Amino acid sequence: MSAARLLASATVDRRLVLILFTMFLDILGVGLIIPVAPYYATAFGAGALEVGLLFTTYSAAQFLATPVLGGLSDRYGRRSILLLSLVGEVVGYLMMGLADSLAALYLARIVTGATAGNIGAAQAYLADITRPEDRTRIFGLAGAAFGAGFLFGPALGGALSLIDLRLTAYAASGLVLLNVIFAAFMLPESLPPERRSSTPLRAQLNPIGILLRLLERPMMRSPLLATFLLNAAFTGMQANLAVFLYGRFGFGPTQVAPLFVAVAATGILMQGVAVRWLSQRLADATILLGGVLATTSAFVLIIVAVQPIILFPAMAMLSAGNALWRAPLTSLISKLVSEREQGMASGGAQSTAALAAVVGPLVAGVLYEDIADSAPYWAGCVAVLLAGVTMLVQRGMKVRGSS
Repeated sequence: MSAARLLASATVDRRLVLILFTMFLDILGVGLIIPVAPYYATAFGAGALEVGLLFTTYSAAQFLATPVLGGLSDRYGRRSILLLSLVGEVVGYLMMGLADSLAALYLARIVTGATAGNIGAAQAYLADITRPEDRTRIFGLAGAAFGAGFLFGPALGGALSLIDLRLTAYAASGLVLLNVIFAAFMLPESLPPERRSSTPLRAQLNPIGILLRLLERPMMRSPLLATFLLNAAFTGMQANLAVFLYGRFGFGPTQVAPLFVAVAATGILMQGVAVRWLSQRLADATILLGGVLATTSAFVLIIVAVQPIILFPAMAMLSAGNALWRAPLTSLISKLVSEREQGMASGGAQSTAALAAVVGPLVAGVLYEDIADSAPYWAGCVAVLLAGVTMLVQRGMKVRGSS
């Protein structure tokens, strides 16, 4: 290998480590808040509906902001958008710590939800610095960084809440501020001026318009629909599982927590190791369909579980399935657009996932209350299988188109 290629490889590796660390710190801050946000709301007199709306407003703000931030990163570069959104997160967490009413808490969650939409720009950064054939492996590493943040964040947030609920918000703000300083001094730009988008600014400020422009492309429809269906099933499970386990087995927080730890640990291992290995041997669509089958099987195991011991393999399989479909799907979407549109595509996909995070928990709650405790998981099976069918249809379209 020539000296120039060695230098280029070292530069990419350095940028990869830096952006993954940036993403880890960002998600660690988000994870700090997850276990305490409901208690924050109830301290201001919120009931179950108001607590649910607290999470819904966050996801709704993320849904609207993510494609905008991703599109703006195509125009102005990834680094500036990442720094701007991280500063916004610092402000949002400070607002949460200083909140003196439920309305102020909602406003804080809207600010943090909107600025957490930087995930589209972060994923576009990864696409900028990697070759298309390496993206599934790299997005798997990004998923492992996310999993580590969600593994350690809630544990730290729960510990800090024993001292003071507000301390978790201030800690999250301080952690993201550290991320701002780190990114400002160490994270280089990944998108050179000659590769930036010239799309009119007005078009990049319309989140619905961005999604519609993506959906106008036939090859983007199946991946975006699959993104919605898979994330709706997964977030519906996340929101409902504690209620389901309490009703069926009498589980409380101390029994549920180890299951989520098992999910996070399995996810880190699968996305950091297994996806990397599989991506060198199988096509993205094949890995994704394996994830669909694993996720469907896990939902069925949860439905038929009559003994709590069955839950551990079910949750491990669910986490493995999530890892197997998430990274290949993100990689596929990045390969369907030009290098000038990576932010728009990543932002549109993450916005679709955020919309699913609004719809999934609401549907799961209604099905659980009005039909049966297993209904959310049967619905999850249907949604996941439909996602698999849509991707099979797209693969058939590509085969016919190339013949």
